[in-house]
Amino acid sequence: MARDDDAEPSQILEHVFLGSRTHARDKELLQRLRITHILNVTPPKKMDPVAGVPNFFEKDKVFTYRRCSIFDNKAEDISGVLEGCIAFMDQAKYYGITFDNGDFKGSQIANDSQVRRVMCIFPSFI
Repeated sequence: MARDDDAEPSQILEHVFLGSRTHARDKELLQRLRITHILNVTPPKKMDPVAGVPNFFEKDKVFTYRRCSIFDNKAEDISGVLEGCIAFMDQAKYYGITFDNGDFKGSQIANDSQVRRVMCIFPSFI
């Protein structure tokens, strides 16, 4: 389980990380881990100022974002958004952007500049 004080998000699969609000706002960390997509599974801050996590770098267009507005409670039915979340993670794996435009340098992109990864931010981990 990721917590705000964890240094790095937890890697779940080769291309999927589970992160927190702290990870979501650390651009340097996201780029170092070659994260290209961020699946934000929290309500917008306007709806829930405590649980909502902003898409911190959406205006920069460095990362591809998808928000699935889910509240952290037992009554929340996620079945309606699950398929879209999985499709987004698949998109990140196969069609994600590549950081070969100067965001990474030298050996950081040597041999594998096509790595694409997604980080998921869930309300129960924030």
